[in-house]
Amino acid sequence: METDLAGQEAAYTRLQEAQARYMAVWGNAEGLGAAFALFSAEGKELKAAQEAYDTYTGYVTEDNAAIESAAALHGELSEQLGAYVEMTQGATENERAFNAAITETGEQITVLTQAYAAAYNAAQESISGQYALWDDAAEVSAVSA
Repeated sequence: METDLAGQEAAYTRLQEAQARYMAVWGNAEGLGAAFALFSAEGKELKAAQEAYDTYTGYVTEDNAAIESAAALHGELSEQLGAYVEMTQGATENERAFNAAITETGEQITVLTQAYAAAYNAAQESISGQYALWDDAAEVSAVSA
């Protein structure tokens, strides 16, 4: 709730003026006529000014409570933001470690694939060489026979 500072100041000024008039009349009162006038017109104005002042004071109290609530909420949000930042930093570090592990695994797979290809080629050459020997042996056997 927004507080009308000018309105609050005006209500306070009216209250002070009414209290001053009250004291002036009461201090110089001679008889019931002055007292009756005080309690009727000045008393009503004093009461109205007091009510207006109390209303504005209530607004100030409500605004102060809202400010305190907002400050507490701000503190909670700041803590949550700090926790989020820490969590994000931890996630970033985990992501880096995960990416490093994937990269290392990829490199190991590449090395393994190259070693497999070399072994496969060597085995194929060996088998081809053995077949060549059998073929040569078969030709020699056929000639010898």
